[in-house]
Amino acid sequence: MPKRPTALACDDADYLFIADPGGDGADPAVWLVDIWQREVARRLDLGATPLDLVCVAGRVYALLALPATRPHSHAQKH
Repeated sequence: MPKRPTALACDDADYLFIADPGGDGADPAVWLVDIWQREVARRLDLGATPLDLVCVAGRVYALLALPATRPHSHAQKH
């Protein structure tokens, strides 16, 4: 289970989604918990840290923090 959850969302089927930033060797993930069975149904590993979650029309969306990239140079070499 996540140690520092950053966001929660619940769907119409009473599944709880937990955003986990990872850390201490664990990858960022979203955990899916069956509230009625009181057990983890799935862990979805992510390539970026989840910041927020929302459930809309039976789908869960995650806002991810993407790593900053260096700005592209517009100067062309001749």
